[in-house]
Amino acid sequence: MKLLIATLLLAVTAFSCEISIKNVGEIPFTFHMEYAGAWVYENNLTAGAHDNYDCACVPHDMKIIYQDYYCYHYMNCLDVKDYEVEITDYAIYINSEYDNLELCPM
Repeated sequence: MKLLIATLLLAVTAFSCEISIKNVGEIPFTFHMEYAGAWVYENNLTAGAHDNYDCACVPHDMKIIYQDYYCYHYMNCLDVKDYEVEITDYAIYINSEYDNLELCPM
């Protein structure tokens, strides 16, 4: 039984999941992903740009970085979400499917 559970767990985490992130605002930012405290991936997104990120199907730490500010979102790649990010003069917004997931004041 333990072997079956271990095999299923390995199969879920071994297969790749994918998320997408899009800059729906005018201000460019850095999209940063971490897993288990180690840097995994980083990309700069300009206005209207998007990026697809292939990740292991486990929890990750997402940071949207702009100047001296960042907005943190704990997420699981298993959810396979499409994220939309907008930076205004007052806040960083992380949304998915019309839901606001994070609002980080600046």
